[in-house]
This record gives sequence, C-alpha cells and structure tokens, in this order.
Amino acid sequence: MKSATASVSLRSLLSFAAMVLASTAVFHSSPANAAATAYVLTVQSAAPASGVAISAKPADNNAKTSGVTTFTLSYNAATSVVLTAPAKSGTSVFSSWTGCTSVATVTCTVTVNANATVTATYAPPPKITPTATVITSPAAITALQSLLVRVAVAAPSGDPVPAGTVSLSSGKYAPPVATLVNGVVYFTIPAGSLAISTNSLTATYTPSTADAATYNSTSAVASQS
Repeated sequence: MKSATASVSLRSLLSFAAMVLASTAVFHSSPANAAATAYVLTVQSAAPASGVAISAKPADNNAKTSGVTTFTLSYNAATSVVLTAPAKSGTSVFSSWTGCTSVATVTCTVTVNANATVTATYAPPPKITPTATVITSPAAITALQSLLVRVAVAAPSGDPVPAGTVSLSSGKYAPPVATLVNGVVYFTIPAGSLAISTNSLTATYTPSTADAATYNSTSAVASQS
C-alpha cells in the first residue's frame, strides 16, 4: 500500500511541476511582457546645418535630454517627445520645424512609432535700412564759393555702424564715390560746379560686401541754393 501511495504522490508532484513550467512559459511568451520596440529619432538643423543645441523631453532610453545637431535619440514606440529649438542660432533666426506631429513656434512634438527625422530650419535676419542725412555748409552759396557736404549713414541703436560707399549727384556735378569712415563721409564741391539756382543733392549709400547681408542701400536728398 505504501508503495502505491508513494507512486501516486510522485505522479501528482511531477504533474504539478509540469503545470508550473507550462504556466511560466506562457507568461514569458505573452506579447504584453515582450520587450518594447525602440526607434531612432534623428534631430537635425538647416541654415546652419549643424551646431544648434536642442532640448528633448522626456529623456530618451539612454538618459539623453539634449543634443547638438545633428544627433539621435532612442525612444520606445508610442512615446510623445517634445523638442525645443533656440529662437536664434548665431545671427540666424528660427524659421520652422518639419517632420513633427505638431508644432508651436520653436517647439516640436513628435509621436515616435517608427524611425523618424525632424529638422529645425533657420533663416538670415531681415536686412536693415539705415538712415542717411545730407547737410550742406553753408546753406547758401554764391558762384564763387565752394560747398562742403556732409553725409551720415546711421543704423538703429544697437546695430553696428554701416560700412560702404556714398555717391553724390546734383545733376550738373558728381564727385567721385567716397568711402564711409565711422558712418560719415565729406564732399567738397568746388566753386562754380553747381547751377546758379536751387540744387538738389542726392546721396546714395551702398553697403560694403561684408555689410550687404545686413544693410539695404538707401539715399537722402538735400536742397541747396
């Protein structure tokens, strides 16, 4: 009897062990417990093509919360990522995002469900039109007097002093083009060079090659009699 009872108990124990092993196998093979799928999010920039620092929330699978373009992040599927670009990069200003699920000014929100690329695009700042002024001395001349003309080209407060050249014309007389020095240039018009009447003096500023990306050309007019 004892032998039969022991045999039954052993069979029961083996059967129970098999059930436990089977349950464990099913648990580990369940899709709900499978490893999450990770995707790569590439963050890049345009104009400039590199060197832009961009922040990311939440931290990615490698604990990264920012990077400098171009860089990559790793996120599990269905993660919503918020990227924030700076309003300016050097002298360029932020223009737009592409590749995002949604955009709000400098912020890009992207839901990661596949490998993806987003791009922050920048643009040159708008050109500035400086102010030109023309002052003659004396205000009135005779046919025997020369005329001194002062032309100043000024930018808005906080912007660099414009560099470049100024041309002056009066219809009858046009002196050689002169180069600005600290935003100012002087012309001396010899006696007898202007018409014996009211003269319109037009000064035209042309930015230097270096300033052409910053300043527009401009002109100013003064009357002299």
